[in-house]
Amino acid sequence: MNRRTIIASVAVVAAAAVAAGVVAGLALSGPSAPTDPSPASSAGPHAAGTPSAPTGSASDTATSRPGTKDPSPTAGKSAAADGGLGGVETLPETPGATPTGLPDVTSKPTVAPLPSWDGLSPEAVAARGRLVPGYPDALLPAAPRARILTSSLSPSAGQVQLALVARRGQAPAAVLRFYRARLARAGFDEQAVAAVGGASAAAFIRGDNRVVVTVDPGRAQTYSVQATFVTGKA
Repeated sequence: MNRRTIIASVAVVAAAAVAAGVVAGLALSGPSAPTDPSPASSAGPHAAGTPSAPTGSASDTATSRPGTKDPSPTAGKSAAADGGLGGVETLPETPGATPTGLPDVTSKPTVAPLPSWDGLSPEAVAARGRLVPGYPDALLPAAPRARILTSSLSPSAGQVQLALVARRGQAPAAVLRFYRARLARAGFDEQAVAAVGGASAAAFIRGDNRVVVTVDPGRAQTYSVQATFVTGKA
């Protein structure tokens, strides 16, 4: 047997072995399962034999259940219209209602009363360095840091005239502010009045009662209070 014959025999044996291996593999694997092109096979194990769930919104499902509240958009709009408080009714405020027990801020301040002039002597009196008896010092006291020089009181039919002269310890404007504040609390209205010799003056009126304060700017540094009050006594 020559060399060429040996090579041909080996090739035949190898080809037979390869063919036998392929046949054996096909016998072991068996026939492949046919592919089902239907939609049920691609939908998964739950698609076959299972009815599909009904389509619809969550509000439709909740509405179909007895005993549940309707979460529909209409209910949301109603809650928004009620001020955002679902199920709570808000009452409107009563126009013009005001809390009770509070002071009336529109009321006018209490006005200090005028002197009563009870026990007023019918005789005119005057004094130096002090206030005469019956002088209304609660309404027209001496200004702060002032020293009283003279005072007088002169009753007449239905009225009384009084005068006060003092040496001031403040500027003319400060003296006028002092009497302006006191007489304003007593219900007096200020009126312009002419002053002479560079003096500062102010007049105050309440009904038929009149008070004039004059401040001398000179070296004497004095001021005077002249007043007329209605007493109602003849």
